[in-house]
Amino acid sequence: GAPHRRLLLSIGKHVAREALGAVPENVTVVESEPQLAVLRRARLMVNHAGLGSVKECIVHGVPMLAVPLDVDQPANAARIVFHGLGMQADVAASTADALSAQLDTLLRDDALARRVAVMRARFLEVERSAQGVDLIEARLARRA
Repeated sequence: GAPHRRLLLSIGKHVAREALGAVPENVTVVESEPQLAVLRRARLMVNHAGLGSVKECIVHGVPMLAVPLDVDQPANAARIVFHGLGMQADVAASTADALSAQLDTLLRDDALARRVAVMRARFLEVERSAQGVDLIEARLARRA
């Protein structure tokens, strides 16, 4: 274990708490938790690299350890790594020690924190600019 870390583990409705066995004291297990509220306090998120979670992490300035499973997740994880916003782990091949080392690296990487902050600023700028609205309105106007 890593007692210097606190982990909030959201298991959803499909995993029984009892199935986890003994859980270290520094791990809090919940069925669900409001993700945006958690991200406001998080220093790092381990996720499957679904597009919604990736965007929410960026908007909140939270680096990621992506553990993709399928669909769009592997491509999203590749983009996380490419843009230096986090690292990727392989759910089938990673060991507890390897994951722990990745977490330590991510939490101590000042350059990563700066890249995440820059990407956050870009995302927020685009959100405020209404570029998305302009794009949709332009597309709709072409269809009319």
